[in-house]
Amino acid sequence: MTNLTIRTLGVGLASILAVLTVVTALTAVLIIEGVGYVEDGWRDFEANVAQKNAELEDMTRAIGFGGMIHHFKDYVLRMDEPRIARVDAAVEEALAATDRYEALGVSAAEAEALEDFRAVVLEYGLAIGVARDMAAQGSTAEEIDRAVKIDDGPALDALAVLKGGLDGGLATTGAAVTGAVEKVEFIAEWIVVVVVVLLAVLAGAALWFTRIRLGRPLVAMERTMTSLAEGDITVDIPALDRRDEIGAMARAMSVFKQNKIDADKAVADREKEAVEKARRAETI
Repeated sequence: MTNLTIRTLGVGLASILAVLTVVTALTAVLIIEGVGYVEDGWRDFEANVAQKNAELEDMTRAIGFGGMIHHFKDYVLRMDEPRIARVDAAVEEALAATDRYEALGVSAAEAEALEDFRAVVLEYGLAIGVARDMAAQGSTAEEIDRAVKIDDGPALDALAVLKGGLDGGLATTGAAVTGAVEKVEFIAEWIVVVVVVLLAVLAGAALWFTRIRLGRPLVAMERTMTSLAEGDITVDIPALDRRDEIGAMARAMSVFKQNKIDADKAVADREKEAVEKARRAETI
């Protein structure tokens, strides 16, 4: 580890930061895509299942209580003219809702159910005319009822089939949305783990770099430089074996120390020579 240069370590830390940035960006992209998938699923639900459910409610209301069947039976019993218009209006409403449902796109089962429903509605549309003519001819309610007896079963069964299909579609859409949310949560959880690990590595590397790799050698170098500045040439130079910037500084300091030793020796030699000259001069 002492052969790693500070520049290399800096590049390594910068690389970790770059990876962390990429991971964070990737997290954002994946989460945005997941949210978009959820939104698409919900829009599909609103555009199809919800609209079909609304049309199914209109179909049910058009033929149910207060609708086509109810008014038709009341007319057969009471033979009052206003009921005819109500039956005709209910027939038109039921057929219009059926067409709107079909326009949303249907499966084979839905198409068959819609045809069964439409057939019963059309049968009521024809039957009200027959009932009106028979009433005008003086037929009794019992006679009219026997003549225009209509089986409501296919229409009711068709509504049940359509309702079951919508419930299944709702369940499928809900499952898709739930799956998308779980996918986003899974990705987010794993990305959080990766980010935490990278941050821990980065923090550990930074701590090691500042406290051990760089901090301790610099403190030792500072003490050595102070001792040398105070004239202590016996001090040992640390980190001479390192092959990084700290080692280069240590070797430069060793040169400085040796120069100091050589300079001190030169001064001592000159002083000694001066003393010898003075002694010889006194002897003469």
